[in-house]
Amino acid sequence: MELFVAHNGQQTGPFNETQLHEMLASGAIVGTDLAWHQGLSGWQPLNTLISVPGATTGAPMPAAAPPAYAPPAYTPPAGGPPQYMQPPAYAYPPGAGGMIDTSNLAGLGARLGGAIIDGILAMICIGPGYGIMITSMVRASQNGGQPNSGAVGLGWGLILLGGLVLLGIQAFLLSTSGQSVGKKIVGTRVVKLDNSPAGFVGAFLMRSVVANLPSMIPFVGWIYALADICFIFRADHRCIHDLIAGTKVVRA
Repeated sequence: MELFVAHNGQQTGPFNETQLHEMLASGAIVGTDLAWHQGLSGWQPLNTLISVPGATTGAPMPAAAPPAYAPPAYTPPAGGPPQYMQPPAYAYPPGAGGMIDTSNLAGLGARLGGAIIDGILAMICIGPGYGIMITSMVRASQNGGQPNSGAVGLGWGLILLGGLVLLGIQAFLLSTSGQSVGKKIVGTRVVKLDNSPAGFVGAFLMRSVVANLPSMIPFVGWIYALADICFIFRADHRCIHDLIAGTKVVRA
């Protein structure tokens, strides 16, 4: 059984019983915090749902006493715990089947800024190679001849080298910190839906590589790329590549 816990005005979880006991032992939560699991009609003190060392289990707090949190003001969507805070700290995107913490999501401006910085960095890395190739083609066009094969080969070599260097740097940063160069500068981070590190598979392989493969399909790839960008206007700001990787972008 997994429970959601409300501590100091913030909803967290879900956690299994082992995790809850570890959090109780560390002082991260207390036995009188409110908790909820699927099937309960409302929030109850944690010490009435699991054994808490040194705590006395009993009935929920009497209605006469001022509660720590206001009662639910509306009926929440199926699949998540009742809400009691305004504004709500969680979103229920269609088809998610559960609750996603949206309290620390990165803003649209920060995400755009990070993408622009990463794009500029990519141009710096592969730009010299393209410059050599374009210059060779322009000169050949002016002289009515063929582009210099040596210049074209050098250009492709620099593009490949710059691309590999950039790919290695971004893969390392995303795998270890969940941040590309652009995300590190603007202060955002890629994490899993439970706020744990996304790692190499989530932050880089699935999100940055696999999820972008459809955009390479000739003639129709741009449609996917445009739809991917538009998905950022969802309540949880998750693009298609986030949905594929099971990730979200938060403030670092």
